[in-house]
Amino acid sequence: MYVAYVAPTVTWNDATGGTSTISWSAPTVGGQTAIFGGTVTDGRYAGDSATKVTSWISYLGGVVGCLLGAPVNNTTCLVDSLVLTQ
Repeated sequence: MYVAYVAPTVTWNDATGGTSTISWSAPTVGGQTAIFGGTVTDGRYAGDSATKVTSWISYLGGVVGCLLGAPVNNTTCLVDSLVLTQ
């Protein structure tokens, strides 16, 4: 399954389709990694918990965008994993 991810919306590119809107809490930061917790507030998997792990290149421009949860295509951060759990 391919997933197009632009914070805070995930677009599911499979037979079912649809989107999930996620509300993220402030991250826990360690080194060059930020871990966000959140909840799927609308769409597919509404009510599920979400965890996003991001990493970035070591300079301020990347750090600020990642910590603020900016869309991945607008910052230098990478989403290392995105997990939804019931």
